[in-house]
Amino acid sequence: MHVGLNYPWKSYGHDFGGTAAPPWEAQLDAELAAFRSLGVVAIRWFILCHGAVFGSSVFTPLSQKFLDDFELLLQKCESAGIQLLPSLFDFNVFNPTVTLPDRRGIVTDPTLRAQFWARVLQPLLNVSLRHPTAVYAWEMINEPDWVTGTGKQVSLQHMLDFLAEGVSLINTAGFKSTVGFGKYATVQGWDSEGLGITMHQFHYYNSPSHLPPSNYNPQWPLILGEIPTVAGSGLFPELGATNTLSDRLNLASQKGYPITFLWAVHATDKTVDWSATTQGMVKQFAVGTP
Repeated sequence: MHVGLNYPWKSYGHDFGGTAAPPWEAQLDAELAAFRSLGVVAIRWFILCHGAVFGSSVFTPLSQKFLDDFELLLQKCESAGIQLLPSLFDFNVFNPTVTLPDRRGIVTDPTLRAQFWARVLQPLLNVSLRHPTAVYAWEMINEPDWVTGTGKQVSLQHMLDFLAEGVSLINTAGFKSTVGFGKYATVQGWDSEGLGITMHQFHYYNSPSHLPPSNYNPQWPLILGEIPTVAGSGLFPELGATNTLSDRLNLASQKGYPITFLWAVHATDKTVDWSATTQGMVKQFAVGTP
């Protein structure tokens, strides 16, 4: 089993575009070299996050600076021998707050959707096509299940239409398509295969109580897009209360997952431990030496 890593941002929502150099530029070469030495083969990165780049608009066409910054990221990954799994949106983009405009029209309005594909997703895919070997897969959105369904921000049908259209564009561009579902049940409940997704994905922390096996066709695999790096704390309950990342990686491998992406380098929530000890466990598993 391969090991991937969630970067997943340097400055949430502000990694691309703007007037200055991207906040990750100065340190990324060294980070990628370090990841490569641990045996990491791919990194997952949130591109638009909650849509801050669009300002007070529902969305705006991406600037040339944004596209140039994204291409620089691809070039750096290419040079380092690590592939990129870009995730277009985080679910928070469709969770309006006091500081964000309501962007749900991107999902619910067919006219706005068509404009969004042409002015945002397709330009990113066009840049990606100049560096096809640098792309592991293209992800439409991180954990849409948290904002979708009865009583939530977006209806299920609207979200399914949005995902199917975006996935089709990714597939047409020649990349593996994926959606970072927050729950295993969503993979089947939303019919990931029927949506046209070619790399099925979910995130596993503690539910269901036993990690399901990866039993999809290897050509269209099921992967783990996130697992926690912090030890114990009620995570991976089938392994007991004191399990470590090494235990989790071995379990995922035994259950047939082709790759597992660890959470995370620059996130700071309670499920993260990107310490030297954690990195040693990654290297032991992926390379065979501590």
